[in-house]
Amino acid sequence: MIMMGQSELKPLEQRICEVIQAENGKWLTRGQIAHLIGRPGQIHPNDIAALDRLIALDLIEAKQAIRGVVGTRWEYRILVK
Repeated sequence: MIMMGQSELKPLEQRICEVIQAENGKWLTRGQIAHLIGRPGQIHPNDIAALDRLIALDLIEAKQAIRGVVGTRWEYRILVK
């Protein structure tokens, strides 16, 4: 289990961190993460809150990638230090 100091990750945060880490540095979209954690359809608001907390703990990083001519999407990967 991944630990940060004395605070333990919540089960959802742990699961998300594990699936992102398993991709070995590959950038993943929210849809891909939802699929990898077993969510049908779209990512849930709780998942986004967990992603935000993992970013705050410096376990993962995020970027807003350009998609098409006018769109963007969020992508995440394990933080490479």
